[in-house]
Amino acid sequence: MLGRLLLLFMIMPFLELFVLIKVHQSVSQYWGSQNAWFFTLGMIFLAAIAGVSLAKNQGFRLLTQAQEQLRQGIPPSQTALQGLLMLGGATLLIIPGYITDVVGIFLLIPWTRSLVVKALKTWLGRQVQSGTFVVQQAGFYSQPGSLIQDANRGEIIDVEPIQK
Repeated sequence: MLGRLLLLFMIMPFLELFVLIKVHQSVSQYWGSQNAWFFTLGMIFLAAIAGVSLAKNQGFRLLTQAQEQLRQGIPPSQTALQGLLMLGGATLLIIPGYITDVVGIFLLIPWTRSLVVKALKTWLGRQVQSGTFVVQQAGFYSQPGSLIQDANRGEIIDVEPIQK
């Protein structure tokens, strides 16, 4: 997984630069080279402004929704996940480039973000069931006698905290 992420971070700037150059070449055929640079840089700037404003708008909506769920006694887990995806989408819009802008807009639109949340929940459920993704409970919130799975050996260890 880490290798794939590293590969993505190494390849993505080159892909963004390639798409940026191709868009600039296409626009310069119609408007000329000087105007094409204004268009290209303006689109990047407008995408960043749109990302910030959409994130602010959607963020307030999700915050209100989470507060309402807490008032009703419902844990806002899906709202929190949508908030994280929205934050990721806004961050992608701020990063210069057309590919990241398209993915960022996809994550900021509420109905497409819901599709991503549903797919992410399904994927995480499969990972937990197959044992690839292990949920561990440790730290201050562990209960005495809680079971923690050792990720290295696959064994279950019964944990009893000792008070001094």
